Amino acid sequence: ILEKVTGVRVIGAITAAMPATAVPWYRRQAVLVGAAVSLLLAGFFYVCAGLPLLGPGAIAVARYLALINLILALFNLVPAFPMDGGRLLRGALWASLGKARATQIASGAGTFFAFFLIVGGVFSLLAGNTLGGVWYILIGWFIKDASVASYQQVRLDEILHGLTVRDAMVDPVVTVPSSGSVAEAAREHFTRTGFGSYPVTRGEAVVGLLCLKDVLRLSAEEREATSVQGAMRPLSDAIVTEPDTPLPAAIARMAQAGTARLL
Repeated sequence: ILEKVTGVRVIGAITAAMPATAVPWYRRQAVLVGAAVSLLLAGFFYVCAGLPLLGPGAIAVARYLALINLILALFNLVPAFPMDGGRLLRGALWASLGKARATQIASGAGTFFAFFLIVGGVFSLLAGNTLGGVWYILIGWFIKDASVASYQQVRLDEILHGLTVRDAMVDPVVTVPSSGSVAEAAREHFTRTGFGSYPVTRGEAVVGLLCLKDVLRLSAEEREATSVQGAMRPLSDAIVTEPDTPLPAAIARMAQAGTARLL
């Protein structure tokens, strides 16, 4: 799931500069390849199930794997975003309606399908099929959240289109000295502001980034005994960006780095 979310943000940053009528052909090909692989696996296991050399147990497993892959292929081809079928639907609508409208329609179809699964799960529970009902509800809930998040990501890309880091960066920047303790930095900075991280300096040079999540990993005693330099994230390309970088690309880098700010 983490790779999926991060990938969506990175793709969103890449495609933010595309014209609204540009159809992402590489996405459609990837979707078709995924469905084809599932169908090929279903056919492969179906053929294996018919081999006379296999025992009853192996045949049962092969038939089960063939059925699962067939169901997976058909399920993913349902025209409901963010499943493969929903991505194909969005690709078909992209050229005529634009990226945002196409995503909105595909996400709406995904939300409708998600509620269909949830309602089906509720009826399954009432009918006594507890395990199946719970699975339907969980899958439907996941699809609903993914559909809404995908559309929100596209809307965010639209809003941020044309903006750079220079338009949103904080200047001047409050920094934390590397020689102080983590407890002191927490008291003087994190508890007084809404920032999730601070640049760390040694003299006039920036040497890293101290994040709130790294502070929270330490116990109260460890914060008193640990210096800021010992808890910070060292300076690297992963946490540094340029003023002219497009803002969606910077947000994608921030998500990959797992930090609340970039230098």
